[in-house]
Amino acid sequence: MGLKTCKNYIVANAIQAIIQTPKNVCTDEIRFTQKDTYGKVPEYLCEVKKAIEKEKQFVDNCVQKQYGGGSDFEEQHCEVLDEGERQRLIHALKTKWDHVNSTYQKICHRVTIDSLGDIKRKEAQEKELQQLEDDIERLSRPGPIYIRK
Repeated sequence: MGLKTCKNYIVANAIQAIIQTPKNVCTDEIRFTQKDTYGKVPEYLCEVKKAIEKEKQFVDNCVQKQYGGGSDFEEQHCEVLDEGERQRLIHALKTKWDHVNSTYQKICHRVTIDSLGDIKRKEAQEKELQQLEDDIERLSRPGPIYIRK
């Protein structure tokens, strides 16, 4: 065919890209933030919440039937531990833990623990330390502590 052109396609494409108008963006869609239901809890979640509340009430009723009245049971058979007494108990438990721990450390740092009595003493002190730690943690939890009368 023998056709030749002197057109510079790189420059032509650059000029066309500069002159070209942007494509039309469809603005018919409503944004989610402009919808009537934006920020509202969906209905199915309200239904789930009601179902959970019904189940909770059912469980509470079963517990009340089992104990014969729920909160009346607590009032009849339990009393609340006051904060001052709670702090004194925690302090006493920590003091006892320090004493038992120091005795335990003396046994553990011996060169050899040969006798059966030493091994049993060591295990008993480990058990006592663990029990004291559990009691301290239980008393340190937030909320009221009920004591049986």
